[in-house]
Amino acid sequence: MKRTHQLKLDSKNYFRLSNGLLLAAPPEVPFRDMFAEVVNSRCYLPSAEFRIKPGNTVLDIGANVGLFSIWVASRVPSARILAFEAASDNFLALAENVRSNHFKGISAHHYAVSDGRSKHVTLYRGFHGGIHSIRPEYRNWNSSTGRPRRTERVRAITLEQIFTRFRIKQVDFLKLDCEGAEYDILLSAPGGVLSRIRRIVGEYHDLGAKRHGGVLKEFLARHGFRTRFIAAGPDMPWGMFVATSR
Repeated sequence: MKRTHQLKLDSKNYFRLSNGLLLAAPPEVPFRDMFAEVVNSRCYLPSAEFRIKPGNTVLDIGANVGLFSIWVASRVPSARILAFEAASDNFLALAENVRSNHFKGISAHHYAVSDGRSKHVTLYRGFHGGIHSIRPEYRNWNSSTGRPRRTERVRAITLEQIFTRFRIKQVDFLKLDCEGAEYDILLSAPGGVLSRIRRIVGEYHDLGAKRHGGVLKEFLARHGFRTRFIAAGPDMPWGMFVATSR
């Protein structure tokens, strides 16, 4: 893999997969844990109903370094995959992984997907590279020092703008892993956009009275989706959800 001058990596930040692909990740990204979840456990493909088929359009929101997008492209080369990542270092690794492994079906985009209230949003960086968030609830969350997280300003885009800008007629599979921004993304989307999404798999995070799994479940049901929400454990404030259009 040709190293880009924009991405500082050493030999420990490259990962050779069994199919020969070589992927890069910033030092803060827990790549092996992510691999176990995405590839070994198939957390985003919970059943045969969610199998991605040739020619499908996939939105990967919260793509990180591209592991899910690349796994899908390796299995379904004809799928059209649009990968969105907000963190600048994760995005550089994502773009490098797509470019160096010659995945023509994946396009990488450096945006935070949000509710459209602003053209730029603040990204609160986590203590590792898999838990960055645009939600202010994450400003001090799980900080070992008690000090606010590091931040960066990121361009923002809405789900509706994605459909328009990239001329998407239908999304067959929407994957959401965006640390609380799932509410900004989905609750702000017009019904005409939601009706063009066939399946959704993602994480939900309980952030407060107006942003929790129950709110999301009710909203999706109102817009014609059958849903299933699975908490990560007893009294855990997050979990996985799946939704299929009726």
